[in-house]
Amino acid sequence: MSASLVLPADAPRGDWLAARHTGIGASDIAAVLGISPWQSAFSLHWQKANGWTDEVDNEHTEAGRRLESAIADWAADRIDPNEELFVCPSGLYRSAERPWQMATPDRLLYVRCPDCNGPGALPDTWEWACCRGSGRQRYPVAVLECKHPYDWDGFGDDGTDDIPVYYRTQVLQQCDVMDVGEWYLAAYTSHQLRIYHGRRDDKDIAILRAAGARFWTDLQNGVVPELDSHEATIATLKRLHPSVEDIDIEVPIEFAEGYRRARAMRSRADDLVDRYEARARALLGNARRLTCNRKLVVSRSVYDQSGDSAELTALEGDWPTVDRLNPGRSASYL
Repeated sequence: MSASLVLPADAPRGDWLAARHTGIGASDIAAVLGISPWQSAFSLHWQKANGWTDEVDNEHTEAGRRLESAIADWAADRIDPNEELFVCPSGLYRSAERPWQMATPDRLLYVRCPDCNGPGALPDTWEWACCRGSGRQRYPVAVLECKHPYDWDGFGDDGTDDIPVYYRTQVLQQCDVMDVGEWYLAAYTSHQLRIYHGRRDDKDIAILRAAGARFWTDLQNGVVPELDSHEATIATLKRLHPSVEDIDIEVPIEFAEGYRRARAMRSRADDLVDRYEARARALLGNARRLTCNRKLVVSRSVYDQSGDSAELTALEGDWPTVDRLNPGRSASYL
């Protein structure tokens, strides 16, 4: 294993948050790629640059922390019913070849030593040796990540490798740092545990390495990522400029006119979405989903007795268009 331990699993939380600023963790790489629901490359840059260690904390994130051990134990029983593996908490690790690259798997999976019943130590010849007194490094064979998502949106069937892309980048970087060939992701929600399993993909890992190295170099050189529309970017700008001074800033007419048009377009788009959501609710009735050619269009979830929420989900992949379903007919809108 070509990674060094930065912090053990039981290190104080403050030490963990501080250490994360010394590199790019597996949970950061999705933001670097611009595919994280929670963070943007812009917000990640300033978090690292300014040493911001505060994290959004709510009942859901607290539940995830408290449930991690239970999910990990349950997943270990499912993954390894014959107890041939040794599953143990991980720490914060840093790649020896790429010092900017870090990972914190929730659990590491080792082949169990037949002599001491602990994590087995493997010599270079890959012949078994007891870990006690061997002087050899213990090599994990897989990583296990535990999640407590709100729902199953973006997840495939139990037993597959079909997980949201931002989680996929996380487990792939963990595989890269820990130099293992397999990953597991255990997700628990709606009173159901699903175990996802996949192998490292070196082509995708090469993309992660290149993007991470570029981001880290830019960070060291003070090169700030481009602005985008991510909520985290807006929140970061507010944090960078918390006060208001009574001064005017002159901008080009192109910016002023572009901003005016964008606001007008958003108003029209919001109105159009609201009307489609009204139609969707009418079509749903008491149903949960609207589909087109068996692909999801609208999903509704009832959270409490006082109301519900209808989530419009963009169709992915080769979804049908009006022109394909009705040749010769042009698309019409509300």
